[in-house]
Amino acid sequence: MTIGDSQTEEVQAVYTVFLTDLAGLDDYLNRSWFDALQQVATPGLVDAAQEAVDVIGQSQDHAVGTLRGDHESVTITGATTAAIVGCLDEKDWYLVSDTTGAPDPGVTRGYYVTIAKLLYQRGRWYVDIWQPTKGACQW
Repeated sequence: MTIGDSQTEEVQAVYTVFLTDLAGLDDYLNRSWFDALQQVATPGLVDAAQEAVDVIGQSQDHAVGTLRGDHESVTITGATTAAIVGCLDEKDWYLVSDTTGAPDPGVTRGYYVTIAKLLYQRGRWYVDIWQPTKGACQW
């Protein structure tokens, strides 16, 4: 992707792919998602995702549903930086027990504020920071 008049659309597209890939890594809990995630996330964020996968695997949970954003606002913050603030759907995407298939009772489901920061490097946008919060979305 190149910087141009469609920067906002490019940033949004990369973020959407990132969320899809991230949901997939929680579903499969293996390295098959690694190459796909590297195409849309910086190495540091890929490493952080691997750590999260390890924790989920140890808890004997897996994710179900589709991870997606809603009510997102994209801001180009500089020549090589962008930010997205929006709502993350954690009502239709959630963790369930590997043994019972029941939703994790310790997790509150809903729509939460999320913040992402993206960098433009090597001719592409990459998600560099992703911070879901526990603040409920108000739209």
